[in-house]
Amino acid sequence: MTGLLGNLLAPALADAYLRADGWNLQSLRTATLGLLGREPEWTVEVATEVLAAYPVAPTGVGLAEFVTELASFRGNVPGGPAAAPGPAG
Repeated sequence: MTGLLGNLLAPALADAYLRADGWNLQSLRTATLGLLGREPEWTVEVATEVLAAYPVAPTGVGLAEFVTELASFRGNVPGGPAAAPGPAG
């Protein structure tokens, strides 16, 4: 389970992927850019892993949950279980 940001970002990213113009890396990258306004490097790895696991766009639920379990997602989203610790407050 991820922190608040991950709980919000994973479903938004999954939804953006499912609404993309195509089910390929370039389309998912464009969807990421549309959602976030930028394309963090780690999101390319997330999109690549999604495409490897789902050669065809999924039609049911579960993509957001899959994204939250990816180390490439969890390790880069603040509050994620594998995220690097932030500065001490």
